[in-house]
Amino acid sequence: SLLHFENKLNSQPTQNLSQAPRQDSSTARQDSTPSTTSLTCQDNAYYSETTVLLGTLLVKLTAPNGISHVFRALADSGSQSCFLTERATQLLCAPRSRTSHSVVGLSQTPTRTKGITSLSVETLGGKVIAPKQPFLILDKICIDIPRLQLAPEVLDKVRPYVLADPTFHMPGGIDILLGGSLFPLILTQVAHNLGPGLPSVIGTHFGFMVMGDAPCAPHNNLNISSQMSTSLLAVNDLELHNSLQRFWQQEEPPVFSKQ
Repeated sequence: SLLHFENKLNSQPTQNLSQAPRQDSSTARQDSTPSTTSLTCQDNAYYSETTVLLGTLLVKLTAPNGISHVFRALADSGSQSCFLTERATQLLCAPRSRTSHSVVGLSQTPTRTKGITSLSVETLGGKVIAPKQPFLILDKICIDIPRLQLAPEVLDKVRPYVLADPTFHMPGGIDILLGGSLFPLILTQVAHNLGPGLPSVIGTHFGFMVMGDAPCAPHNNLNISSQMSTSLLAVNDLELHNSLQRFWQQEEPPVFSKQ
């Protein structure tokens, strides 16, 4: 599992979101060892002097029908799959295939994904990162990030860099999650630390991502807010897969040969 942010104060989880890793085939019946992935978010009301910035970037997606759109994405090497929101899928008018991927959260309540689609992943300048990348479709990937207002010095430090997401400091939605299959492809092997107690800028083909510990703005009502704790857990669920296979076998009509 990968823990992006750990709240050291006593907290009580109030929201669970679940995600499933990518399925290479458009039909789940061809998988022999499927996986399920859980994304858990915790909201805790308290004042924090620091936060952890997750790597966000602006990504251009192009559907097979030629429709393109720019979305805000989260780069996550801890995810075995790439994900797309239902909203983004509809904006692209992207065709989808049925999938029996099941998403299991910490409460062990299975949730089905809404299909799978294949899209071209590109930079805003037109560089193609992956021409036919499968995306599992979910209603929502995570809550708006970041949750806290950053100290002005963070913005001053990143001013010389061309950023992958110029709105990294502004709370906003996430429509794409770029998982472990794409994460190494977007990096340029350039990174700079902005100083003690400050985040780092990580070079990508989209620009620099701002990631890591970051100081928050001085105490105000905006920072008496909800911190986000995000963890990813990938497990193989063979029992669930076998149950789904039996279901599909029962649903298929019998085949009669001509006499």
